[in-house]
Amino acid sequence: MRNSENIKTESDTVWPDTVVFTSRDHKETDLAALALSAAGISHRVFRRHDGWHIVAAAPDVAAAEEEISACLKESESLPPETDTFTPTFRAMHLAVSGGLCLVYAISGPWRDHSPLFAAASAQTRAICDGQFFRAVTALCLHSDNVHLISNAGIALPLLYFYFHTLGNGLGLFALVTSATTANLLNAFLHGDSHDSVGFSTALFAAIGILSSFQFQRHHVYGRFGWWMPLMAGCSLLAMLGSEGKQTDFGAHIGGLLTGLAMGYALSWRRLPRLRKSFIAQSLLFCAAVAIVAVCWWLALRG
Repeated sequence: MRNSENIKTESDTVWPDTVVFTSRDHKETDLAALALSAAGISHRVFRRHDGWHIVAAAPDVAAAEEEISACLKESESLPPETDTFTPTFRAMHLAVSGGLCLVYAISGPWRDHSPLFAAASAQTRAICDGQFFRAVTALCLHSDNVHLISNAGIALPLLYFYFHTLGNGLGLFALVTSATTANLLNAFLHGDSHDSVGFSTALFAAIGILSSFQFQRHHVYGRFGWWMPLMAGCSLLAMLGSEGKQTDFGAHIGGLLTGLAMGYALSWRRLPRLRKSFIAQSLLFCAAVAIVAVCWWLALRG
């Protein structure tokens, strides 16, 4: 790929050399530059609005392009990068499912005059009136035994993979914020006396996060690996999306969509590094637990 015109960077610096490589992938550009350095070919790397560029002096153009082509061809034959991340605590899925069961043991099934459900369910009118904490507390409540068993049972395998992908702190914080956002959006869209409870909104958010996160990192998980959790989400939506008097199809769709958006945000270049930071994971875990605790305190104080 040649371009004999002078190249002007964002700082108006003019390069009189020839462009030998252009890419939007920073890692691929670094690999090409490394190949030129190893071959002793003088070059410069800079970035413009259309991507990363490598330029070399005119006498070195043919050799530079040959080195870059050979390097990229060799890199394609290498086995794909594997993700070796493992969270410090490996039973967060059990803790979440156990927490749901504990809350149900305290609250019991949905009853028309239950003070706990009246104070903590996702009543859209109350949320629109400013009781935003209900978008969090409603995730912890379930209408009956079947509702609890289905959500807690699905959470075990799904959240096992989810927390092993993102980590406990980052995963829990992303899950709480995505599911809460879905409940808030659903309440504002309904704008009436609609009411719902259940952790399934968070399950759909987890599926969306996994799908989007894996799609953005297809070089690690495989180009089509993101389809598996997304198809699982569609199947789950078909089975449970509108089942039960107190379940909410709109919140489930919202959870999937907010999860997709969150997964895309988490795949930005620097954010995945948070997974390997014990301090960051711990702080995010404490933040997620604090959000849930404060919301329940607001609900129970009357």
